[in-house]
Amino acid sequence: MNQETYPAKTQSKFSDWYDQTNYASIEWDGWNLPKSGESKDDCGQWAWRGCLDYKKHSDGMIQAQTYKLCCFRASCPKCAGQWASRSTARILDRLKASKKNLKYLKHVVVSPPTWLQHKPIEFLRKEARKMAKRAGIQGGLDIVHPFRKKGKQWYLSPHFHYLAFGWVTLTDEIFQKNGWLVKNIGIRENPIGTVMYLLSHAGVKKRRHTITWFGILSYSKLKIEKLDFHIKCPECEANFQRLICFREGWAVKPPPISMEISDEPKGWKYWLDHLRGF
Repeated sequence: MNQETYPAKTQSKFSDWYDQTNYASIEWDGWNLPKSGESKDDCGQWAWRGCLDYKKHSDGMIQAQTYKLCCFRASCPKCAGQWASRSTARILDRLKASKKNLKYLKHVVVSPPTWLQHKPIEFLRKEARKMAKRAGIQGGLDIVHPFRKKGKQWYLSPHFHYLAFGWVTLTDEIFQKNGWLVKNIGIRENPIGTVMYLLSHAGVKKRRHTITWFGILSYSKLKIEKLDFHIKCPECEANFQRLICFREGWAVKPPPISMEISDEPKGWKYWLDHLRGF
């Protein structure tokens, strides 16, 4: 029978070939796991940031603090944790803005039949959403997971995690007719912890979204202001920018600790102005 149309009655695992892979090297059609790329040269290095508009500050001083440079890329071994934290903050902000009661937020996993698992993730994502809506999901977010873990090894097994609102029904019927498995994990009392865990081994691909919104929480249905992650100046509320400090012609390296200072304006520049030769 045609494997593309015949509905599976059970879900079989992939061959042992996939079990020979590992976290850092596993790849499928450009999809990888977080932290499996390369860091930029300055990721994790200490730097200065602050505000040089001293005329607006009550003490007439510049405001500065130390911080670690971060690229906020999911693929970066050093910065993927910060990417996950920012993504989680954005997700929680959107969920709260929806005015929905978060105590009804459900965690649902939608998995394709084995005969479709070789299809592109983008195709599977569209089909998974159809199955989720057919099961009663009204809207929420999905996080793509191209891989699963067996022991210490990762293997190709695409599936999608949903945090969504709606009743989950008709799962047996969907499985029998289409071969898709829709599993209701249940209510999430701690959505932050759930999202952070799901992002830790989500799918990452350049120019593709790991997280997408749909239904009543889609970008066309729910419009909110973008969450602002800028650090604000405590004196004038301007956005902190990266700085560089010179003393006697030498750049002052920041100490590898978190600290805040007020200082005389002389010797301080914005990093971008320094690069431009200003």
